[in-house]
Amino acid sequence: MKIDLEHVLTIIMIFIFITSIGWTIYLKFPQFRTIKKVQEFNKKYPNHPVYKTFLVSLATNLGTGNLVGVTTGIIMGGPGVIIWMWIFGFFSSALAYIENVYAVKYQEKIGSEFRGGACYYILKGLNSPVLSILFAGFLLLTNTIFFPPIQVNTIISAFTKILPISKYLIGIVLIIVILLIVLKGTSKIIDVTNKIVPIMTITFMTTIIFLMVMHYQTFVDSIILIVNSAFNVKAMGIGLIINAVSVGIRRSLFSHEAGLGTMPSITGMSNAPTPDIQGYFAVMGVYVDTLIMCTITGIFIVQMNMDYSLYDGASLLMGIFMDNLGLFGLIMGIFFLFIFAFSSLIGQYYLGESNALLFTKVLKISPKKVINIYRIIFIIGLILGIILNMNETINLVDIGLLILGFTNMIVLIKLEKRSKKI
Repeated sequence: MKIDLEHVLTIIMIFIFITSIGWTIYLKFPQFRTIKKVQEFNKKYPNHPVYKTFLVSLATNLGTGNLVGVTTGIIMGGPGVIIWMWIFGFFSSALAYIENVYAVKYQEKIGSEFRGGACYYILKGLNSPVLSILFAGFLLLTNTIFFPPIQVNTIISAFTKILPISKYLIGIVLIIVILLIVLKGTSKIIDVTNKIVPIMTITFMTTIIFLMVMHYQTFVDSIILIVNSAFNVKAMGIGLIINAVSVGIRRSLFSHEAGLGTMPSITGMSNAPTPDIQGYFAVMGVYVDTLIMCTITGIFIVQMNMDYSLYDGASLLMGIFMDNLGLFGLIMGIFFLFIFAFSSLIGQYYLGESNALLFTKVLKISPKKVINIYRIIFIIGLILGIILNMNETINLVDIGLLILGFTNMIVLIKLEKRSKKI
């Protein structure tokens, strides 16, 4: 019997959605406490390293999950996808809270730096070396083979749209630049993301809000279309509604990665005074990423009233910028795509490296050997991004979501049950 990957993905995504609602209720809606908690912390501890850790995780999320994720989501599932991204983003932020609390609770020091994440809370919280190594393997593959290719593909697509340059040449230059940064260590990664994230976020938001104001006449109609596409079964049909829900959850999950066990690898390096504050910063990251960035980007795309059938993802955004701002708009669109994808690649490298180091603890392999092997696999993922097309890289992303999401949901439930018994 042939297994339909699309049906499996839909079932797993709905399972994660229901689980996120359960965690939200169980944790007494941490979403409503987040802003107050973060403000109190920033006032008490100005410029604390926790904030820098937050920016690194935000840089990883504010990448092609926002641009390619939203555009492909609308192309594949219609405008209603935006509503379901928003709804899932709200509830799944509870998953971000609990997994990042455990990341700090079970972190440990390796060398001069803190390391933590899903693999560490599985190892120390569930006392399961086998499962921790298995999950570390999943994360390693996700942050090398499954997720990075779409970032590379996005960058290459952006440049080849206007420059008659071989995609292989662009790919080689990109690999060299990425390696020059990551070889300098995690402090360099943090420095780069601290500089990139605020600038790229403000610039991108300012640009699309400016264009939305220029087309204010279509704003109300766009909102009506989005709502109808998400909920109007009579007008859209049950099949299209289910498709919008499934695609919306997947693209939202790819955008913020809450509940996948990936972001805890970054927050696990934090020296937060208490685990719960790191959880609240993680919720804030979902707010910025999905409830603000993805929502505004999605409404902006629908408002521009483009023919989605002519585009395959990131090219839709470039088409919008070019139609409204000419050559300058095209250049600006390429700039956004490059910066967002580039920052995601840097963050994803760190995610994978943190989990790769778990092999040194459990399997007693030297850190240098593990890191070198990891870098080779990471380069293979970058090469796949050069070779594969957009749809093929999206399929890799969905496979990564399926494996990590289902496994981490089970782990978090077991971990919470065990912690209550202690």
